[in-house]
Parts: sequence; structure tokens; C-alpha cells
Amino acid sequence: MIKLSVVIPVYNVEQFLVRCVESVLNQDLEDEEFEVLLINDGSTDKSDEIGKQLAAQYSQIHYFEQENKGLGAARNLGIRNSNGKYILFLDSDDWIETKVLKNLLTKAEQDNLDMLIYNSRRVFENGENKNIEVTYLPNHLYTGENLILETRVDVLPCANFYRKSILIENIISFEEGVFYEDPDFYFKFILNSERIMYVPEMVYNYYFNENSITLKTEKNHINKKIKDYGLAGLRIFDLKKNQTQPIEKKLDFLFEKYQLWLMRMIYRENPDFSVVENIIKQYQKKGAFPFEIQQQFLNHEDKTQLFYFNRFMLKPFFFKTRFRNALLL
Repeated sequence: MIKLSVVIPVYNVEQFLVRCVESVLNQDLEDEEFEVLLINDGSTDKSDEIGKQLAAQYSQIHYFEQENKGLGAARNLGIRNSNGKYILFLDSDDWIETKVLKNLLTKAEQDNLDMLIYNSRRVFENGENKNIEVTYLPNHLYTGENLILETRVDVLPCANFYRKSILIENIISFEEGVFYEDPDFYFKFILNSERIMYVPEMVYNYYFNENSITLKTEKNHINKKIKDYGLAGLRIFDLKKNQTQPIEKKLDFLFEKYQLWLMRMIYRENPDFSVVENIIKQYQKKGAFPFEIQQQFLNHEDKTQLFYFNRFMLKPFFFKTRFRNALLL
């Protein structure tokens, strides 16, 4: 019986893919307990060749391919084709620590968990690493509502086991064709979960890859990144509907942080005004503009920027000249 499905989206990672897959194979699980789903998202390097070779070599590995649709679409394809009770999402330039999954899977099954959260860290090209801090109580059983209300929920989609049946029954999927595809996915899953536990075991290594698509500085990538971040914030805004008042308040707190970071990104990245204008118009339609951001989030520069942002953002001439110059004073 397959207990765990490991979904690995693959896009132009020929130098990392074997390390990633071997980290899953080098666990203490029996062959029949897990499967690996490699989802080739239109790679143009040798990733497809490597993926096919791995699938031919190991019976636990299943290879799929699609035209380039992005990380969200690749993960969704993996969900649809998975057979495990639980799903783990693993990005193809990352890896898992050796022989850690057996105990976690046993824990998830014994406690009938909907979601199991484990530790992760960022690993940099120079070999340095930094643990990602969390605020969850170790081995404490949370409901989804209590997790959101009592902790600082960090959106780390790869640092968890997910019960597949919750995804299917509640039609929860990743946004497709965008960056920042995961915040609403993460909160929807939590809100539909009754049994969540954090187990303080170091499992996941996020590789800080300087060639990652989200780190590119070309203008078209900057424009899309800012557009998609703005839309991710609006999906959190929409998620507030039909929630209890305490949950709505917590999600509103999160939405304000999205507003703040969107504003900062716009000032820092210098996108085309047409991109900004379109985002702000969508916020206006939902009653989410002007931005309202709690003062404790804001430093002095933020407060100045927020004033001009709310007052002049939809005036292109002012934005392109006096507005931008004023912020440089």
C-alpha cells in the first residue's frame, strides 16, 4: 500500500535532479510504501532525459510531462496522479535529509493527522545554512483554526505532509501560471484540517539557487512577479469571506502584510506603470485600495511611501515624475 507520494516538479534542473531524487530514495521506507512523481514542466535542458532514466531504473518513480505551465500546474498534475495517503511536495533543486521519513509517516498515521509539519532550512551556494524558525508547539495537536489563531503561520508548502483526501474532497489546488502560487492553497488546506501537528525533526533543505526564475531581474520577470504577488494578496483577501470573525481578523492581518510587501516591491523593483495600474484597479474593485496597514508594520520610510502610494498611485504622470523623485529625497 502506498502511504506517501512525493511530487517533484521539474524545470531545467539537470544539475540538481539526481541529488533531489536520491534524497527520497535514500530513506528508510519500504519500496511499496512510497512513490515519486516527476512532473517535467516543459524543460529545455537534459532534465527530461534524466527523469526518464530514473523512472526506468526505479519502479517507485513515475514520469509525467506537460508543456510549460509553471510550478502550480505541475504540482496539481502530481496531486491528480498520486496514489498515496499523504503527499509531500519537493522542489527539484532541494533535497530531504537521510532516513527521516519513516518515523514521520508512522507518526502521521498513528495520530491520524491531516497535516504534519516538520523543520526546514535554507542552504546557500557557499554551503552556509540557516534554520527556518517556526512558532508551533512541538507534538501539540492543533485544529486548523487554532493553528491560524495561536501561531504565526509561515507559508512553507514543502515543509509538510498533506492528507490527499482533504485536497480532493475540498477541491484545493495551486494557482496555475503564476509566481506565489501557494499562500491561498496553504491556508485553505489548514482551514479544512482538524488534526495538525508540528514534529521538530529537520527534514527539508531549501536550496537558495541564484538562477531561480523568481530571482531574475529582467523587466518582464519583474513585471510578472509584482503582478502575481498582488494577485496572491487578493486571493488571501477573498479567503476572508465566510470565515469566523477571529479567522477573518487574522487573515486581514496577513493581507496587510501582503499590501506592505507589494508596496515595497513596487518602489524597489521599478515595474512598468501599466502593471501597477492594473493591480491597483483590481484592488479597488474589491474595496481593498487605498491600502490600510497597521502602524506597527511601518518604519518612517514606509509611512511616507504609503501616503504617496494611496494618494497618487493611479495618476500616471505624477507617478512617473514627481512621485518617484519625491521618494528619492
